[in-house]
Amino acid sequence: MEFNEQPINVYIKTNYLNEITDIGSSVFITDPYNWTMIDSGYGDIYSHAKAQYLEKPLTNQFGRYNYRYENGQIVEN
Repeated sequence: MEFNEQPINVYIKTNYLNEITDIGSSVFITDPYNWTMIDSGYGDIYSHAKAQYLEKPLTNQFGRYNYRYENGQIVEN
């Protein structure tokens, strides 16, 4: 069996403070315009990025964003 699958891309959206406001994968995002690609690979962590890529949810119990994107890295707020 030959492996011809393309890697799955992980994309984020950020606000003016570089806080990550949304995350998704190329499995579900068909038009990545206005998204930033941050990673690619194979498996559930990539295909189900919204639920599995980050350790915590996008926001905390107070509605504040848990992550920001700076210098090409995801950083906890």
